Amino acid sequence: FRPAPASLFSISPKLSNSTPPAERSSKWRELHEHWRTNLDTVRRMLASADVQLKFVIDTPNDIAEVLTYLKALPEARPDQVWLMPQTTDQASHAAKKTWLEPLAHQHGFHFSPRLHIEKWGNVRGK
Repeated sequence: FRPAPASLFSISPKLSNSTPPAERSSKWRELHEHWRTNLDTVRRMLASADVQLKFVIDTPNDIAEVLTYLKALPEARPDQVWLMPQTTDQASHAAKKTWLEPLAHQHGFHFSPRLHIEKWGNVRGK
């Protein structure tokens, strides 16, 4: 960890739903699993700057993993946490938003929609 001048660090901790499938590359999978939870670095960042933690959520079960992660970081406040749906199309975004937004608020977290998906779908360059 090296201190950096910044007004805000936006950190996106990777949940187990981000791990590449074993058939793609076992080496990359192992590296990903090793580095995706780097609590020491996140802890140092929380102590040195304004930080937000954004978790990408695929299913309601992912919330338990977020809560476990945050339990290991008691210095992280709920108002620093953002939940964003894992989606690339408007229909699944709308479906996930119906359960994820209230779930985020229930835990004192923020909900972050994918506005570009809501408006244009899976289109690049808009």
